[in-house]
Amino acid sequence: MMKKYPVPFTFCLFAIFVIQVRAQQTITADNVTVTTTVEPLPLAENNRAVNLIDTRDQPLLFNNLTDFLRLDPSVNLQARGGNGVQADLSIRGTTFEQSLVLVNGFRINDSQTGHFNLEIPVPLEAISRIDFLHGSGSTFYGSDAIGGAVNLITARPASTAIVAKTGFGNYGSEEQHLRADYASGRFAEQLSGSRDVSDGFIPDRGYHANTLSSESWLTTRPGTTDILLATSDRPYGASQFYGNYDSWERTKAWFGSIQQQLGERTAASFGYQRHTDLFVLLLDQPNVYRNNHITTSYEGALRRADTLGPNTTLSYGLEETGDQIDSSNLGRHARNQGAGYANLSLRALGRFSLSIGGREEVLSGNGSVFSPSVAAGFALSKTVRLRGSVGHGFRLPTYTDLYYSDPTSIGKPAHKPES
Repeated sequence: MMKKYPVPFTFCLFAIFVIQVRAQQTITADNVTVTTTVEPLPLAENNRAVNLIDTRDQPLLFNNLTDFLRLDPSVNLQARGGNGVQADLSIRGTTFEQSLVLVNGFRINDSQTGHFNLEIPVPLEAISRIDFLHGSGSTFYGSDAIGGAVNLITARPASTAIVAKTGFGNYGSEEQHLRADYASGRFAEQLSGSRDVSDGFIPDRGYHANTLSSESWLTTRPGTTDILLATSDRPYGASQFYGNYDSWERTKAWFGSIQQQLGERTAASFGYQRHTDLFVLLLDQPNVYRNNHITTSYEGALRRADTLGPNTTLSYGLEETGDQIDSSNLGRHARNQGAGYANLSLRALGRFSLSIGGREEVLSGNGSVFSPSVAAGFALSKTVRLRGSVGHGFRLPTYTDLYYSDPTSIGKPAHKPES
């Protein structure tokens, strides 16, 4: 059984510097309602249980993503080190493999193992808002959204500014965070980076967490073009993570996405992610046992939302996803999926509102999965509203589920999707 150690309180002293170079509104009155992404689920107008958190409301309150995620009472977080190192997330009592994590609507969940779902390559400084969807979201987002989904959202800067933050504390911890915004007419750019290091609260638990991102927005005649590039590098001591061993691990992630508006109601998007995991069982004898895993994934989507009446919206789209692994332990494998979804939202039927949706996911070699959902709301008064929903959720097995074997675990390549 894995030994558990309490993580002691770490006091940090922070200094924050803000340089406002120029205040200029970059969004005109003509396009203030236009966003780059056409979401498959309009969170602000639906009958589902949702929670929205502004991460920039109190910039000195938290210095890592996991602290913000803990603000949602439906989310359970388990971290094996400081500042969210090797953290796992679950929603409404599900496992961490049954909860979906997204960045601007793109899937971040790792196909090797759900333990890496919070390996976010984008710095916290680049994230402006966190949306929480409670309950099954497979109708809108596909695999893994059984307990719900967490969407980390960036925002186009409205002014030119530089924000820097630094701090230090016990156990040799120190942090540096930076965000540089530039806004000028039709073009905007945001550079963000963070560096967190510590010697660890016990031997062989030190870590480095480094992230860097660049996001560019360009407004053209078809609509806004949004390009995001991000990378992270996290070497850390993993002593007692996987048993009574002084293990060591290093993960790296690369993420790139492009989203293009095609008018106010249609958007096309493509994302690519690469993740590597180097694991050494014995730090002092690295050649005794080590694993090296490389996973890659891509996601493309074409989405549209049509207004059929004053309070009726039809959202629909097509998606294509794929992933592969090249592993010294699990072998080399690949798979891909295609999907189509539609959701009809009736927002004002007197005091009632209703939304009905469905998604058909076609799997390579495993048939297909249909995920319907129905949600309804009733306004008791102007401030009190009842909501209820029912839906189908599913999860594709990870490559660890399919191919990992040891004296206590046996992978099964014939595993079907969990639902």
